[in-house]
Amino acid sequence: MSYMEKLDELEREWTIGYGLDGGGYAFEKAESIGGIEPLLMWDDPDWGYILGETPEGLDRGDTSVLYVAPGPASSRDDWPELLEDDDGDSLWELACNGWLAETDRECDWCGPGTDATDEEKASCKHCDGDGYVVSPGGGWAAYKAVYRLTWHSSLHGFSLELDVADVYACNAQGDVSEAVKSAVSRERFRLDGLNPADIIAELRETGAWDDFEDEDENLERLIFIAAGELMADINVRLES
Repeated sequence: MSYMEKLDELEREWTIGYGLDGGGYAFEKAESIGGIEPLLMWDDPDWGYILGETPEGLDRGDTSVLYVAPGPASSRDDWPELLEDDDGDSLWELACNGWLAETDRECDWCGPGTDATDEEKASCKHCDGDGYVVSPGGGWAAYKAVYRLTWHSSLHGFSLELDVADVYACNAQGDVSEAVKSAVSRERFRLDGLNPADIIAELRETGAWDDFEDEDENLERLIFIAAGELMADINVRLES
């Protein structure tokens, strides 16, 4: 059985409608996000099939995923701002969204621009034999993968980056001391570029410590604070 034969009616309609099958691609059903359903997705899409070019808000090197909400009900302006990744090493941030109008186009397999015979047209599995297919309409949204997050000191003018995976690990239930130490180790080169006096000033603001002689311990405290604030921001954005 070919991969096209495994698609359901909606997946097939959108896959054929935008010619994805010509490149060996396909839309697939996706779980509802933000209450939006039905929903289709194309992981790491070739934007040329859909929009003709990479949409504004994405760079060519971005890891992205395309979601489409079939149907003429609305252009969809309620896409979630942020999505969590199942494996916890990245987040998916809404980069841009828009609307696809339903259009007709020539069938890639038996349309007027092909050499298909009448018999081939009559048996074409991509159109109804008239040489044309429908490109369905609906709302679409492009999400890009985010692997690093930036935390900013609001009072002391410095910032640092953390892996998304470290942010989650440093906010896990139970003892996170080893996760914090691992994060410090990974970011050590960048952390060593920070002014120790600025770090101590930041830690003093919390009122949680009064001993700042151990620089390694200060870095662990800073990472713990930064990861906590970043996690709080993630939760706010997930709920928005």
